[in-house]
Amino acid sequence: MVDDEGAVLYTRLYEIQPYDDDRIVARRQGKHGVIGPDGQLILDFDYHDILLSPDTSIYSVEILDGNIEGSVLIDDSGNWIYPSATKNKTAIEAATEIKVIYPIHANVDTGISYFKVKIESHEQYTDTIKNTGIIDHTGRTIVPIEYYRIDSEISCSNNKLTFMGWKSGYLTIMNELGQTIIEEQANRSVEVFNKNKSLFSLKVYEPKSKQFIGGFDYTGLITEKIVNEYGKVIIESDSVIQQLDGGSILYRFMVNNKFGLIDDEANIVIEPIFDDITNVGSFGPVIKVEKSGKQALIIYDLETDTLVPSSYYDYISTLSSHYPSNLQQLQARINVSDSTNSEPSTVSGSLIKENSFVPNNITNKYGYEYDANELFTFVKNDKQGLMTAHNNVLIPNNYDSITAYKRLLKVRLGSKYGLVTTVDETVLPIVYDDITEDSRIGRDSNLFMIKKEGRQGILDEFGQVVVPLRDMIIPNILNTSLEDILIFEKEGLYGLIEMKSGKQLLPAEFEHINVEHYTDYILAQKEGRYELYDRAGSLVYKGDDSVTDIEPLNTRIRLDSFSSQNVVLEIQPSEQYIKIADNYGLVSLVEAKEGKAILANKYQEIRYAGIANSLEGLRNKEITPIYAVQRNDKFGLVNATGEMLISEKYSLLAPLHYPPFFMAANIVAIEDEEENERLRQKLKDQGVNSGAYLEENSRFNTFKFGVIDKNDTELLPLEYSSIFSNFNGNAVYIYAIKDEMVYQYDANMTLINTIPEAELEFW
Repeated sequence: MVDDEGAVLYTRLYEIQPYDDDRIVARRQGKHGVIGPDGQLILDFDYHDILLSPDTSIYSVEILDGNIEGSVLIDDSGNWIYPSATKNKTAIEAATEIKVIYPIHANVDTGISYFKVKIESHEQYTDTIKNTGIIDHTGRTIVPIEYYRIDSEISCSNNKLTFMGWKSGYLTIMNELGQTIIEEQANRSVEVFNKNKSLFSLKVYEPKSKQFIGGFDYTGLITEKIVNEYGKVIIESDSVIQQLDGGSILYRFMVNNKFGLIDDEANIVIEPIFDDITNVGSFGPVIKVEKSGKQALIIYDLETDTLVPSSYYDYISTLSSHYPSNLQQLQARINVSDSTNSEPSTVSGSLIKENSFVPNNITNKYGYEYDANELFTFVKNDKQGLMTAHNNVLIPNNYDSITAYKRLLKVRLGSKYGLVTTVDETVLPIVYDDITEDSRIGRDSNLFMIKKEGRQGILDEFGQVVVPLRDMIIPNILNTSLEDILIFEKEGLYGLIEMKSGKQLLPAEFEHINVEHYTDYILAQKEGRYELYDRAGSLVYKGDDSVTDIEPLNTRIRLDSFSSQNVVLEIQPSEQYIKIADNYGLVSLVEAKEGKAILANKYQEIRYAGIANSLEGLRNKEITPIYAVQRNDKFGLVNATGEMLISEKYSLLAPLHYPPFFMAANIVAIEDEEENERLRQKLKDQGVNSGAYLEENSRFNTFKFGVIDKNDTELLPLEYSSIFSNFNGNAVYIYAIKDEMVYQYDANMTLINTIPEAELEFW
């Protein structure tokens, strides 16, 4: 340590801890000392540990030497303050029993500093431990050492200290003089009430039984009291004092079975005159009160700076949890139609209105923040209306029910439904048997389904006609894959409608329409035969009686990164194909757009195996279409004209896509006897007791992998235990593993590296 002129004051200092008042605690030669702001030595390096009390000249030190091992309180001259000698113990003996003396607070107003003292205890259970107390800077006992735990809180309002001590399982709250404010008993619980930590809650319960021993004896609550730091009762409630939702400082309390509100300083905000007080609202903690069977919302009166109830109704309810608070700001397209017109109007020139209601967030000293324009339904004389949180009635109580539906309101009169805006402008007349949201209409749909006299139609979220009322029903089928195309049902048969135009794409003459796996095609079944249509309703392929299934061929190409476990490049070729399966389980391939046959109906399986000559070509979809075909459990390659490139000879055949090669594999017998015996023992360990593989001279099979091109030229012999490609975004590398060694090749199949398999980090 040097001074501001560079002169060395101290050397070999460790664990240097500066404090706000510029004092420093440091260690030298295994001992701690205190250095003052000017570099003077306040306490010599004689102590095992030192804790400072801020802004005071009192120190808690731990001494470890031949004569004493313990903690003491000293001043800056090293004079002992605590502990002192007693009749039964010397000061040194008393110090050896002290585990720690910890500074907790210095009151700058009174000049008193407080310390927590913990002595050694050999008790095993907290209920019987009495090892903690509080002293001040003079060594005077504030709280006797009778507690197993003491916490301290500083009031934000008056900087006074409060102690919370636990003894025999119960909590006692004491002021900074050590005087008891309140204490728990078997049927009493105590906790800090407010954030300022200046008030405390005391709950008193009915005793459970005379035989009750230990712990809290909670049954029915008798009362909850709010007590200040002097033990004075500020508020007494006949029920639990409960904070309202939303971060306000308002609490519900009860007197003589009537509810009121207090703030976090226990000031009465609303007198206890209500039968109930609850929170409602989706966008803020709007307070609802009930009195004599009527309900009202509590609003903030700016002129009086108070909370008051608004008008009373039979019932008040939040409109909807998903309804936007700025709903009225929306431009709602209103269909002009006569009240006797059963069909929604689609004429041009529909009325467009913009309402001026916008979110109006109310703030006040109570932390009671809410949107004054949030919407609520109210009931009066058995009819529903709509109002804002500030009692601005938008729709009089004219309807039997009001429900939020997307951007509009669904209203009911008797058994008929209609749609209105939030200012009661008619969108649909009240003539419909039902208006519903239905997920079967489409994925993430903003559509309604309307029903009238057995007919169904579809509207958008503004009430505009999408599909006019017609003699149809929406089947119990998810239309998720088709998005803007709707399946409808009529007399037990299915058809398709384009929702945007209402155009019928397919008539209702199909027994089944498959929408689960298709986005560009529609698979339908008519008179037991499969037919494939495009999204415009044009026939792509019509199967005969032998066709049992039709599905698109997956042509997606992916280049993966093994190191990051991510797909780095994904390409969807422009060509699309359809696989057709017959009743023998054999598949053929058809070009999707024109229905042209590509491969004859003679394969167990057909897989897309397109290849590109460069990465740039792959990205530009310059891909040569090739297909891996399986027959007699062996794979070969066929090109787009049906020409056989490689006969069916491999157990596995998978494209690398780029480089334009293929990973091939065959099943071979394991010749190594030790490996066969290891595998036999593994089967036995798994509980397999019989089978050909358990015979003594049996041989297990394995795959051996290699790399070939489309002409069946062998680029890597089929002798590797594994082969995979890894694309890092710039280049593709081929990894081949054999005999615990990894051989790395570039896209030209040139060997560039050889490493042990164990060193391949991402493998």
